[in-house]
Amino acid sequence: MPRVLSLVRAWVAADTEPEYLDTVHRLAARLGVRGQRLWLFRSREHPDRYIEFTEGHDPATHRVAGPADEIERELELQLHDFARYDADPVQLGDEVPLDDGEAARGATHH
Repeated sequence: MPRVLSLVRAWVAADTEPEYLDTVHRLAARLGVRGQRLWLFRSREHPDRYIEFTEGHDPATHRVAGPADEIERELELQLHDFARYDADPVQLGDEVPLDDGEAARGATHH
């Protein structure tokens, strides 16, 4: 089954970074129970900039579809207390299966 990946950019001030990291950690644990994975990356050039990647199995149950319960809802709201997000923060993509050599070669030729 193809996977869905979202990318979200966040700007985090130094004074709210501990709370932001704790909240992302708790959200990742909640999402993990539902079969999703959340990865967090920090920019090398700009330490106040983060990228949140979330992988799920389908758009209907993915993080971008909305929180699954009140706890996830509260964690998502808390993130906005500790970070600033783009006005249109979510970029969503569908996995492109590359299970055979022909599919990979076709993707590089136009």
